[in-house]
Amino acid sequence: MAKFFDEIGVNNLPLHTDPKSALARAMGVFGLPITVILDPEGNEIARLQGDAHWDSESAKAIIAALVAADGGS
Repeated sequence: MAKFFDEIGVNNLPLHTDPKSALARAMGVFGLPITVILDPEGNEIARLQGDAHWDSESAKAIIAALVAADGGS
């Protein structure tokens, strides 16, 4: 992960690992890439299997709608 983060210039996210895939199994993650969006209480509110362009206007609109639906908390 560190090499990937370096390659794409990410320097503001922590490196977390799941070496035994316990969290992945518990969350029903069976392949990568995957995006799982959680609300402030930790409930899953959205899931996307596969690549996502989170810097696109449509992705930004989806996130804005999810935040607005949650009251912006």
